[in-house]
Amino acid sequence: HIDYTYYDLNPKKGINYYLVGEMKLAEEIFSNLYSSFPEDKAVLQYLERTRDYLKHELPKDWDGVYDMKSK
Repeated sequence: HIDYTYYDLNPKKGINYYLVGEMKLAEEIFSNLYSSFPEDKAVLQYLERTRDYLKHELPKDWDGVYDMKSK
């Protein structure tokens, strides 16, 4: 278990931004988290997804669910 509170980083806040489609704010949080905790695979996954959405835009029917393009 990683204690993020010491670093004043809040992954729940990043996830909330992600779910409502605020990808720039989510990306900022996940980028800072990843810099501090590069071993956290969930943070990396959210960071990659937010960057992908910033590059390609959110779908018009965004509901917070990521659609995998491949396995």
